[in-house]
Amino acid sequence: MIGDWASTVYALPFGTEYNSVPAMILENYGIYHLLLIKVGFIFLLFYLAPVIKVSKYRWAITKHIIESVGILVTINNLMVIFIGNSLIQAIGLI
Repeated sequence: MIGDWASTVYALPFGTEYNSVPAMILENYGIYHLLLIKVGFIFLLFYLAPVIKVSKYRWAITKHIIESVGILVTINNLMVIFIGNSLIQAIGLI
């Protein structure tokens, strides 16, 4: 999440935030509020971890989802920075 935020900060001058929720937060409150929300999400995961860890399957799938999304959005942001085209645009989702 921190890699996504940092690359978003750097990538914003080169492109547009296409995700409507972060775009709304950025437009109305700024980049640091987006960071606060991401940090809040991390704390929420720590709070819910005991419930999630009850099931090994639930714990494994939660970790893999968070890791995968973090990697994909960071790659997407880095592509915007270095080649001017996002992963989402390259595969034709937008």
